[in-house]
Amino acid sequence: MIKVPDCRRFWPALALILCVWPARGGDRPPASFQEDEIRSIRELYTRTNESIRLAQAKKTGEGGPLYCNEVVTNRYDASWRAVGNYSRKAAFWYSDQPDFARYENLQEEAVLVKVEIEEVAAVRSVAEEYLFDKGELVFYYRKSKAGGSAPGEERLYFRDKKMIRRLGQPAEEGFEPSDPAATLSRARSLQKSFLATFDR
Repeated sequence: MIKVPDCRRFWPALALILCVWPARGGDRPPASFQEDEIRSIRELYTRTNESIRLAQAKKTGEGGPLYCNEVVTNRYDASWRAVGNYSRKAAFWYSDQPDFARYENLQEEAVLVKVEIEEVAAVRSVAEEYLFDKGELVFYYRKSKAGGSAPGEERLYFRDKKMIRRLGQPAEEGFEPSDPAATLSRARSLQKSFLATFDR
């Protein structure tokens, strides 16, 4: 004899699953959603770097050109007190003049798409990248090397002003992982520095 499940318990349970599961995002688990976010950020990174490559080659891509403002500190690498040789270059890549962002109901800093920083102090070098999407930091990369030691690298992914993933196994001795809150704060400072490169 085949036993039929008690319908009084089965149907309410099924109805609960069908109503609650989609509301919880059951058709798209959080891990899958995060993977989609990471993939989207990586695609933006690739497109931005291609636009930068075209700008450096003085070619216009399909999405229009990117422009670059550079700020150089100690251009000729003179020796700094208590440091030795020191230089720093910050390249601000942007899609339009900040003033025009207002016509699209955006903040002026929303035109900034990427900041690349290279810093050398004695035997230590640091390269950083900040990737922005409509004024929000979405990706941070840092590579640091001191002397003959192995370089330390890290990648931080952000969405809605929160870190959603950290990648990288720092190999350099003394390499400290970046604090996400401090990284977001530095990104905001860089946006202000970018705007300051324009004569107001």
